[in-house]
Amino acid sequence: MESQPHILFISSWYPNRNNPTHGIFNRHFVEAASLHHKVSVLHVCSEPDLKTNTEEVNEVKGKLFIHYIYTAKIKLRIPFLSQWVKRGRMLKAYEKGFEVIKKERGLPQLIHLNVVLPAGIGVLHLHKKHKIPFVVNEGWTGYMKEDGNYRGFFVKYFTQKIIKAASYILPVSQDLQEAMKRHGLKGEYKVLPNVIQTEIFKPLSNPNFAMSEAERPTFIHVSTFDPRQKNVLGILNAFKKATEKKADLNLVLVGDEERTSELKNFVKEQALEKNVQFKGKMDAVELSNLFNQCKALIMFSNYESFGVVIGEALACGLPVISTKAGGLSNMLNKEQGILVEKNNEAQLCDAILTIADHRVVYDKIALRNFVTERFSEAAIALKLKKLYQNVISYK
Repeated sequence: MESQPHILFISSWYPNRNNPTHGIFNRHFVEAASLHHKVSVLHVCSEPDLKTNTEEVNEVKGKLFIHYIYTAKIKLRIPFLSQWVKRGRMLKAYEKGFEVIKKERGLPQLIHLNVVLPAGIGVLHLHKKHKIPFVVNEGWTGYMKEDGNYRGFFVKYFTQKIIKAASYILPVSQDLQEAMKRHGLKGEYKVLPNVIQTEIFKPLSNPNFAMSEAERPTFIHVSTFDPRQKNVLGILNAFKKATEKKADLNLVLVGDEERTSELKNFVKEQALEKNVQFKGKMDAVELSNLFNQCKALIMFSNYESFGVVIGEALACGLPVISTKAGGLSNMLNKEQGILVEKNNEAQLCDAILTIADHRVVYDKIALRNFVTERFSEAAIALKLKKLYQNVISYK
């Protein structure tokens, strides 16, 4: 039996001991790839309070071998010199980590880069030195005009060099692909959607009802609460109007507690404390359980590169109220939920009342199948296998 090709994942964002959920969707790509390949992970990240310049940690998770390199924060007052030292230290870390991977697991046949910067600088160095091909898997919203964070000489300079050298560019959605092309980033593009953990996110026959008034129509919003992107205040405005017509509505907000002060003030000012609950961050199992207690997911975003949470909700059989903000939201139709215009709070209010009053009925199995056929780990694993086969020769 021919041995499986060895794929090395290097990610700009990846879960680590300082931030266990950072870039968790990149770990899902790693896990999907490991279904058909030998997979190793090299992750270099900064740790401000590190006592030494670098610290290396190996971790084995099932078939995965992960090598972390934590680097100390550069403390130089001259910005240009600081960046130069930081880049030199980073390249040494990637070279050292690559040698560890090669010794422990053998020479990789291909590098899979998640998110171009900053890790792409290290990948480009390894590509040139060791003649190993690489693909770029991108999910950053910065390329989208609504975000606008793709700017600055060095960002554009290195991004262009990295994209040009890649065998494939794999944006998570067609919308992100078009945004990247508008910036003149040319190459061989193929859309590679994010993985939805359908083995965790699924309909439950007996969910654990933890909310005190679970019999009331309950809606849920899950995000970072970034006001510019997610427009959570817009959701609360529409929800307030909905409660004026139907008082027994619940809204659960799941996300970054550090960004809730303005939202909590609004809830208090509008006397919505009995209708709106803040749950903080949740792990996948907790979130799946909560989805199974709700009527619909509400997303009122101005832009998205993909929108993983929409896929997670649908996999649980939960319909979605959403703007067409890019990514997965642009694939939705009336079979998966209700689409509203961006910033149209009146439409959002009506959509909430439509679902709360049972004016539409959704097929849970069809909602789940929509996701499993396109975005499950098994589905993405097959896409990765075909992509890798096009870059390296194996059966």
